[in-house]
Amino acid sequence: MKRWFPLGLSVVVLAMVGCDTTAPGPAASPAPADSAGGGPVLAASIAPEWTALFDRESGWTGADGIFSIPDNSVDAPGTAASGATTFLFSDTAIGEVQPDGSRAPGVRLVNNTLARLEGGAPDPSRINFVWAGENGQPTALVVPDTPNAQPGEWYWNQDAIVRDGRLNSLFLRIGRPASGGFEVVGVSLVTFEVGEGLPTDIAQRDTPFFRPDQPGRGNIQFGAGILENTAEAGAPDPDGYLYVYGVQNDPFNKKLLVACLRPSDFGRFGLWRFWNGTTWVADLDEAVPVTDRISNELSVTPLADGRYLLVFQLDAISPRVAVRYGESPVGPWGEVQEVYTCPEAATDPDTFCYDAKAHPHLSAPGELLVSY
Repeated sequence: MKRWFPLGLSVVVLAMVGCDTTAPGPAASPAPADSAGGGPVLAASIAPEWTALFDRESGWTGADGIFSIPDNSVDAPGTAASGATTFLFSDTAIGEVQPDGSRAPGVRLVNNTLARLEGGAPDPSRINFVWAGENGQPTALVVPDTPNAQPGEWYWNQDAIVRDGRLNSLFLRIGRPASGGFEVVGVSLVTFEVGEGLPTDIAQRDTPFFRPDQPGRGNIQFGAGILENTAEAGAPDPDGYLYVYGVQNDPFNKKLLVACLRPSDFGRFGLWRFWNGTTWVADLDEAVPVTDRISNELSVTPLADGRYLLVFQLDAISPRVAVRYGESPVGPWGEVQEVYTCPEAATDPDTFCYDAKAHPHLSAPGELLVSY
């Protein structure tokens, strides 16, 4: 295959229908389970101009973990034209691609990078890819450096918000167990100044938003997606809260968890509240799944009809991009709707598709740009 970590993007066009529901605040209960309904029918088509933006032959030549964060925090469709966007990436290939599509000798894999795009169009002349370097070799932008971090660990990014000129993201801290492979060992709050070039004034903190495997449930990690349901973010029916989504990694079935807080309290961990199926509680261990068959990265987008659209890769790794409609940021969530089949998986048995999510502020009105 030509890319280790190809970024394919498709555009989902929303055909909206009327809806009388409104989003409940964090003290309210969601609507009855049978009210989510099927939601509007979605049609999907590829977005070749966005795919081409990330199809490069030199330097940054592919990555996964793509999240897009607007500098001005406004995440409504059609709002990116006058601002800038930071893209966060996890594992990234840095080096050259040869004419036959193979990787040239010397390509390095680094664990996190970013890019900066000016405006809302996929213009190659207005995007700048950024990674660090040491002794002439590319390196990750951020390496774990907290009291809980151990030598040899690394970060994979998750979703983020921008506050007071600083990007705030919950990064997954990854280690290598004695049995081999890799595993999530923690979640860190990583913040830095947004702007051109390398991140500046990087700060890291351990957070309490990770749980290892427990009897009857897989490990838990928060940060898979963030919904800023505020007027400042352009939400159509704002309640003033930030919803941070977590994943409970049960065997063969990843499940969605939800935390709620005021945007100004992102770094005040004791003020986070977790949905226990009935109300919001302070104890993360009481959080219960609100739906299942999700992926480790995802998005929840507020819609003009009062509903919320959960976008994810069905069953974590599969060719199927799927959605569920919800009556509130915690659901109840409707049935799975498969909206797109990624063609790359059919080209090679070693090609895998994963982690679909939406990028509202980069979308045209009436459409939703989805990456995988």
